[in-house]
Amino acid sequence: MKNKIIWLLLVIVLILSMTLVIACGGNDQEEQEAPEEPARTETEEETPEAEVQTPETEGDIRPEFRELVDNYEVFMDEYFEFMKTYDENDKKQEPEFLQIISDYTDMTRQFNEWEKQGLTEDEKKYMDAAFERVGEKQLEAGIAQG
Repeated sequence: MKNKIIWLLLVIVLILSMTLVIACGGNDQEEQEAPEEPARTETEEETPEAEVQTPETEGDIRPEFRELVDNYEVFMDEYFEFMKTYDENDKKQEPEFLQIISDYTDMTRQFNEWEKQGLTEDEKKYMDAAFERVGEKQLEAGIAQG
């Protein structure tokens, strides 16, 4: 039974992760077809606003999105640690397990909201790199091996 629950959670995690990756990467054609922005004039380039890069736009990753991705990676680390010791027969672990599922659902909802708003290329790359690291940690934790 424990293996079935682990596999079920693994499938859910993988499906949701792949959905996020596919959804975020699926707009490449639309982006390529978008008309080019007009070239800046020398006057525009000389304005301080054009030269100053604020923390909100640094690397074209919004800080709120960076925080979500970072929190996701930390959350998944904690999930993998929990699953190493999870015993379905231990009723004391049930509340923590249910909280993990609830937190994961909330995090997935947040990613979906960001996707609807649109992600920058840098944000997509940042998220993809985090998902790749999470996938590697999942294999290291042995979660995929059932």
